[in-house]
Amino acid sequence: MMTPFLEAGDNVIVSPLEHHANLLPWYRQQKNIGTLVSTISTEDKFEVTLSDIERSITPSTKIISVTHVSNVLGTILPIKEITQIAKEKNIRVFVDGSQAAANLPVSIKNLGCDAYIVSAHKMYGPSGVGALIIDKALAETFEPYQLGGGMVLDVKDGEMIFAPLPERLEAGTLPIEGIIGWQAAIEYLSSFKKEEKEKHLRNLRSKAWEALSKIKGLTLFGSKDGIGAFSFAVEGVHSHDMATILDGNSVCVRAGHHCAKPLMGILGIESLARVSFGIYNDESDIEALVKGIVQAQRILL
Repeated sequence: MMTPFLEAGDNVIVSPLEHHANLLPWYRQQKNIGTLVSTISTEDKFEVTLSDIERSITPSTKIISVTHVSNVLGTILPIKEITQIAKEKNIRVFVDGSQAAANLPVSIKNLGCDAYIVSAHKMYGPSGVGALIIDKALAETFEPYQLGGGMVLDVKDGEMIFAPLPERLEAGTLPIEGIIGWQAAIEYLSSFKKEEKEKHLRNLRSKAWEALSKIKGLTLFGSKDGIGAFSFAVEGVHSHDMATILDGNSVCVRAGHHCAKPLMGILGIESLARVSFGIYNDESDIEALVKGIVQAQRILL
């Protein structure tokens, strides 16, 4: 879907913490129409501050497109404040909320951004389903990028009349089973008090951070006060080997570049093991994680 108000020379700002999903579409527009994608220059590898944002804005900036929570570091970006800065300069704000929706209480109205994107499988739902929550007036300007059955009102004499929103942007038969499954996941998440859920996740992350920081030869990558995921590397142990040994201890981590290769370059590392906590985790999982890491060191070093 091409962004209709972008022209050659217009600037789109992204953060250094982005998943490829929030980079590749902008890079394609840069190639196709000559927009300029620039990355926010940060003073801290693990944080993005408001001063970083303000310093990166130029007269040609039209969009700030950033993650709400980093999928690698757990860093939380101050979206509401970023949006306030952007609105003063007539800049639109798009947010990748995939990592935030299951971890934080999210109010799109309160954040004030123009678009917010979530993914079902990050909310304990099925894969292949997600949502784009977008300002209606902005959505009206979009030309559908994909054509299909139910997104038109009429077709005749070589012409097509698009259906109103949201149907015009939903080509063909939707993944009905996935949507129903996602509804069940949302209802499950909604059964927890927002404050209690966030407190539980922050508590687990904090305890795990503290426990791992005591392991010799282990380096933590992330924001200590973040939420959701953080990553680590053990000197002399490849993240894939670490993940394999942890798997044998019934601990599931993800290993690799986490679809965030520009961030890996900034961090100066090719591969990390990532720890993520869900509402189903408890402190026994932290104990198993530490035990598995120590075992990996004993086997591989």
